[in-house]
Amino acid sequence: MDPELLLGLQISLTGLLVTFIALGLLVLTMRLLTRIFPAEQPRKVKFVTQKQPPQADADEQRREELAAALAVGVSLLEQPHIETSRDPSLGKLLEQ
Repeated sequence: MDPELLLGLQISLTGLLVTFIALGLLVLTMRLLTRIFPAEQPRKVKFVTQKQPPQADADEQRREELAAALAVGVSLLEQPHIETSRDPSLGKLLEQ
């Protein structure tokens, strides 16, 4: 075989061996550290739940939010400088 090819294979194998040995040492170090410093046991936490608002109140609040958003959109579209704009999309108007 060509000596340059053998040298290339030797360098490649050496690089692979060094890489995998380093990874193996990293794994062993991590396992050793987890045995020395074990993870804390999860603490039991009592959660306090809040009373959910009735569905009718939630629907009414949603309607009010949608009405406010609609009013903002309409007022932006009715501004006088909009007719001169080439892109009347609402996203571009909100950025101005």
